[in-house]
Amino acid sequence: MKSIHRLISVLLLVGVGIEFFLAGAGAFGATSFHSHTVMGMILLAGGVLTLLAAVGARRSIGLGAIVAVLIGVQVLLGHVGEKHPWVGAVHGLVAGIVAAVVGLNARKAVRPGITQQM
Repeated sequence: MKSIHRLISVLLLVGVGIEFFLAGAGAFGATSFHSHTVMGMILLAGGVLTLLAAVGARRSIGLGAIVAVLIGVQVLLGHVGEKHPWVGAVHGLVAGIVAAVVGLNARKAVRPGITQQM
């Protein structure tokens, strides 16, 4: 189960990178924001899977819960932000926090003892 947790965590991190790319593509007119929206929903599912895998692997459960909730909040901010631009601005800010937390989660999944050594 630890290897599944590791795989899902790393894939989620890659997905966040793709999500940033799709946001930029939408913002600069290369494409619509539809692909960004769809990827956000995929990331939400990935966040839930990360939490379930963390529970199954019995490690980083709290961090897995933070990942899932934070991505859920991010999706909600994105939807509300379509009608309320200042909420959309917060959506952009929270994206950086999501990237940091997902990165920390992936790092701990790949090398579980690394944060204890610091």
